[in-house]
Amino acid sequence: MQRDHGIHYSHCVAPAAVNAPHLMKKTFPLHAPGKDDARVRDKIRHEVNKYVRRSRRKELPEGFAQWDFACKVGAAEAEAEPRALKEVSGAIDTVAETGATGVYIEIVAVPGQRMAPTA
Repeated sequence: MQRDHGIHYSHCVAPAAVNAPHLMKKTFPLHAPGKDDARVRDKIRHEVNKYVRRSRRKELPEGFAQWDFACKVGAAEAEAEPRALKEVSGAIDTVAETGATGVYIEIVAVPGQRMAPTA
């Protein structure tokens, strides 16, 4: 006998959400009881890298060659400043050094083109 738990998977994803940009907006705590603060920051970096790897595996829209990432990092959403993806790790440490209790990270994956190499 099959059970119906009331879950209908055809209704889980709204059609408008299918083409929505890939987005991560999250406030991470910088301190965890029983854990060294450096390990907590490493865990945040791991979470960011995991999101980036997952986003790069997503299918690109036609006419685009790669995913670019628009990033913002700060102690709170209102204080977040734009950063390059390579600068996010250092920005996490910078926010931690200010004595903040958490770090806000926003990363938006946007399709982009590769730049021609300059000689």
